[in-house]
Amino acid sequence: MEGSRTIVPRTLDLFYSPAGHNLPVAEDAEIIMFSSEDVHSVVIDHMIAKVSA
Repeated sequence: MEGSRTIVPRTLDLFYSPAGHNLPVAEDAEIIMFSSEDVHSVVIDHMIAKVSA
């Protein structure tokens, strides 16, 4: 995909992902989202649906 990049965070790394970007996670991870609840609750609901399927 043109313009795509692979980011491989290490322990305690911090990174920013602009709105609308998908981040595949290959291993267990702790994710902290700095947004208002109404914005990131949609994302959390989506993640729960994906891992519950």
